[in-house]
Amino acid sequence: MSMSINSALFGMTIGAVIGIFSNLKDLADIKWRNQFLRQITEGLSNGNLEYEDIQHIAERWSQDRKAVLFSLRVLLSKALSGDEAKLKDSCNLLRQLLRQHEQAEPYAELPENISIQLTALSASCEHEAALFKQLATSLSELYSSNQRQISRQSKLAFWSVVIGMVGIAIGVVSCFK
Repeated sequence: MSMSINSALFGMTIGAVIGIFSNLKDLADIKWRNQFLRQITEGLSNGNLEYEDIQHIAERWSQDRKAVLFSLRVLLSKALSGDEAKLKDSCNLLRQLLRQHEQAEPYAELPENISIQLTALSASCEHEAALFKQLATSLSELYSSNQRQISRQSKLAFWSVVIGMVGIAIGVVSCFK
């Protein structure tokens, strides 16, 4: 009987450890994205930031092409709204950096394999560029909503397992009292 209690506690401990590591990874990703945003903001306020610099800074902080696009859009929205004093004069430079990123990484909001295929198709059918842009936008919305749903489901499944393990442990312990 004590073996079943030990097994339940062991399972609960493993679940908790996995949950902690998962949360720590998420926190590290957020911290790295914030550091990336901070360095880009500083470069913009100093007036010496070029697109190539963004690529180097992105490599330093492990930001992929989708994260760079998202970060540039966040910085542009902050510059336009006046939320960030350092960015108030950087709107035009941010627009230019966004255009350069879209030229260097077309369809960056999509997975890389789809982006490559769309780039090849759009190059072969230049007169249909608007249709490919609409297709990319639709795919991007579908992909991002799918990723959010997968993330939600995995978190729900994880916490369900943890709560189930706690319930089992409590049930086993209460049987012996």
